[in-house]
Amino acid sequence: MHKIVVAAAMVAAMLASSSAARAASIWTQVPSGTTSDITGIAYQSDTRFWYVTSLGEIFTHQPNGTFVRTFGPSGIALNDIAFQSSGNVGIAVGDNGQALRSNDAGATWQNVNPGGTPIPVSKKSTTFADCTASEPLGDVNSVRFAGDGRAWLFAQGAQMAKSEPANAANVGVAGTWVDANRSGTNTCKLQTSYGDGIDDGFFFAANPDVGYFCTAFFGELFFSANDLATTATKKSADCGNGDLAKRRMTGDPANPNHQWAVGPGGANLSYMHYTSDGWSTASNFTLVNPDAHGLGTPYDVAFAGGTTVAVGDAGMILNNTDGTGAFYNNAADGALATEAWHAVGAASASQVAIGGAGGVLAVTTQANTTPDVVPPTGTIVGPTTAVVGSPTQYSVNAADNAGGSGINAGSFVWSAVGTAGATGNPANITFPNPGLYTLNVAFADNAGNPASATITVQVSTIPPGTANPTPSKTIIVPGGTVKLSGPKTCVAPGKAFTATLSFKRRRTNARRRVIKVTKVFFFIDGKRAKIDRKAPFRQTLSVRSYVAGSTHTLKARAFLKVRHGRSPTKSISTSFQVCSS
Repeated sequence: MHKIVVAAAMVAAMLASSSAARAASIWTQVPSGTTSDITGIAYQSDTRFWYVTSLGEIFTHQPNGTFVRTFGPSGIALNDIAFQSSGNVGIAVGDNGQALRSNDAGATWQNVNPGGTPIPVSKKSTTFADCTASEPLGDVNSVRFAGDGRAWLFAQGAQMAKSEPANAANVGVAGTWVDANRSGTNTCKLQTSYGDGIDDGFFFAANPDVGYFCTAFFGELFFSANDLATTATKKSADCGNGDLAKRRMTGDPANPNHQWAVGPGGANLSYMHYTSDGWSTASNFTLVNPDAHGLGTPYDVAFAGGTTVAVGDAGMILNNTDGTGAFYNNAADGALATEAWHAVGAASASQVAIGGAGGVLAVTTQANTTPDVVPPTGTIVGPTTAVVGSPTQYSVNAADNAGGSGINAGSFVWSAVGTAGATGNPANITFPNPGLYTLNVAFADNAGNPASATITVQVSTIPPGTANPTPSKTIIVPGGTVKLSGPKTCVAPGKAFTATLSFKRRRTNARRRVIKVTKVFFFIDGKRAKIDRKAPFRQTLSVRSYVAGSTHTLKARAFLKVRHGRSPTKSISTSFQVCSS
């Protein structure tokens, strides 16, 4: 007999530490004692805890904290396990007609489908459901108790069996099983479209005669209010897409109108259905925070005390506490983040166990904890202008919601088209070319909720405040100097600057000398912009139509008055630049 000790105190301490920070995973891995895939879990309390594996093993948790292998390995997959809610009788089922029963809380197991008294069921190998004759029990998909005194098996084709002896202590004993699908006229009580199989059932705790049956062919659903004494009623809704076997369904024992079902058809919400009206209608699960974790193929779903948990591969763990199909995601982290979860059992609203590939088993006491689903907010702080090739620093004022998981310091990723981007907060961004850039930063909180912020940056080779290369130019004329002055620094796009032409006399013996300037024409890039006929020659010139980062020529033509001669004109030029903004 194979066993492994689980240090209960250590597990409790790990669970306590994981709850200290809301952002941490609520799941704690515990030793399972097997490396085979865990395919079914029955979890009722810390002392009533069982699971089955794909290698045909059954493990029973002991009061002293050990998991003991109490059956197998048979080498044939077991698919499901269930126990009376308050008794010692349990049943485990699997492929190739396996049906095992324990009457001592899982300590030992007996075959209840022996050759001498096989469980009677209808046909399993026909295209359409056929209840006209019997065939040996095939692959059994699931087992369910309807109260402590009634057990159901759901299997291939039209195969469905029930055990309901007079004494609840004998439920499931060999010889007590009957074909639950065959009517007195050899027709099937579940009028399925095809013989793809019967996957699972759910029964109302207050009245076990009320039952719902989920079948393999595109989730056809049937209802009975009389323990299938008569033909079941087909419901208008379905328990999920696809035609694969081994769907799982669960429901609220206090309100059978609320039920949930999943099927292993693929990583798609169409394989995850819920109803709030007893399958008159059904909807896909709705994910409140779909970006928190990737969607996986679903395999199992469980309910207890108001909490619903669905699990699947790729590390998918969905939880819900409000009775709808709007699911959160309480996925595990670390090595468990990508685990293929195949089974889930719920002992209470807070206590849930999950198992999967390789014998991985994890538990939580916080299944009804609502994770942080509110994304953080933030704004970028930094200049709206930058210079080509010069690193420019930006930071994010990021904040999470009150009571949230906090900002993930390692999540900041900066990007802008044409740049190398950056990570971290703050970050230096280098823009390679002039132009208008949209800088984006993506970040998240510790629960994985994403957020982003943007800022627009004008990039050029001429930053604001840059000195013009030749802000003024002077020429000598007879009897004085003529000086043209433009802006000392670059001019912002859309703004204006003052251009001044001044004349300064100086002593000279020359007979023909300039006495004064009579008028001035001002030009930008050869195009006349202004005329000034009176000193001081000062005009305001606009750069409204000029491109940021461009360079232009400022020219003045001065009309001179000369003593003892014809009055000439003199031209003088300089340059100015238009800033990036």
